[in-house]
Amino acid sequence: MEIQRRDDISVEEFVESFLEPNEPVVLGPRFTAGWAARQTWVGSDGRPDFGRLAALHGAAQVPVAECGTAHFSDQRRTTMALEAFVAQWQRDPRGGLYCKDWHFARSGGSEAYAPAGPVSNDWLNIFCDHGGDEPGGDDYRFCYMGGDGTWTPFHEDVFRSYSWSANICGAKRWTLVVPGQTALFTDALGNWPRDLDDCDAAQFPHVRRVRRMDFVQGPGETVFVPSGWWHQVRNVGDTISINHNWANEFNLRFLYARLADDMAAVRHALRDVAAMDGFAEHAQLILRVDSGTDYRGFFRFVDYMARLYLRQFTTCTDELRRLHPHFRSAPSVRRALRKIAAVLDMLAADPVAAELPPLPGDIARTRALVAGAVAGAAAGAVACADGGAQ
Repeated sequence: MEIQRRDDISVEEFVESFLEPNEPVVLGPRFTAGWAARQTWVGSDGRPDFGRLAALHGAAQVPVAECGTAHFSDQRRTTMALEAFVAQWQRDPRGGLYCKDWHFARSGGSEAYAPAGPVSNDWLNIFCDHGGDEPGGDDYRFCYMGGDGTWTPFHEDVFRSYSWSANICGAKRWTLVVPGQTALFTDALGNWPRDLDDCDAAQFPHVRRVRRMDFVQGPGETVFVPSGWWHQVRNVGDTISINHNWANEFNLRFLYARLADDMAAVRHALRDVAAMDGFAEHAQLILRVDSGTDYRGFFRFVDYMARLYLRQFTTCTDELRRLHPHFRSAPSVRRALRKIAAVLDMLAADPVAAELPPLPGDIARTRALVAGAVAGAAAGAVACADGGAQ
């Protein structure tokens, strides 16, 4: 299978051809051409400017994976100063150390890039910045950097979110797996291989039947990974990338489905103690540890975004100003509210949510607000980026 590529694309085409159908694409270098990172982090030879990186962010403490050392389905991790990592990278380019999942925007790196319009509709990081339990705390914006052969094992993205990955320099060799094939790459215990190309054929006898896309992402190119597309990635040469996990109205249903699947797995694992007092709350605690959120956390996210879009009928909110104007338009606001309403309907019908007071009442109130707005939105105007109405 071949991945689609676009040297240029409108936001409207990206929505219609890739977001709505949940299909991957490689966007051409023009989408990152103006980024400061592509000018200041890269030398004239196209390789990382190690001295500049150390001067800009050398004191930052960064997570580093040891690619040659397995840790369950991932890699052993350590933490070091970026300056020390860069020095070791220069000494041993194939040493297998990989700086990954560095929240570099929180380290003053947000001026180094600006997400392209098609991928600007990022509810997840808006919520992290403004609406989470600790606004301005954690986020899902990362920098990765490492030498030839450093890699990320086979995985599905957190929360079943989207991701995008833009190469500042270097190249990446990708494998993307078409959704709906979990049975082909998991064993009887639900384990999956770290590397699709180097795994135990006896443990994973059907892995060679998996439908997949294999391709190389070049310098400046951006890969869009849709929800539920498992993948693994290997660097070709010295490589730096900026990556986001993100979500919006188009994959909100996938996030809920992943949460419900994880909840079912937790309840199955705890089935022998299901009659104990406080079981529902204990199951939520396990879910939060295993999956990064729970039912109340997911609802807070949906509720926050619903209220942001409801406010768009009277004012242009600061949080949504970062989106491309297409995603702030009247049709897009109404579409977002309709998709939020559909997921709120699913939550309202979920017996797990019914066991978690005061969640049922909270869902009902937000559901009524959104339903009323959707019913009356056909002729309603919304605030524009310039403060007008549309």
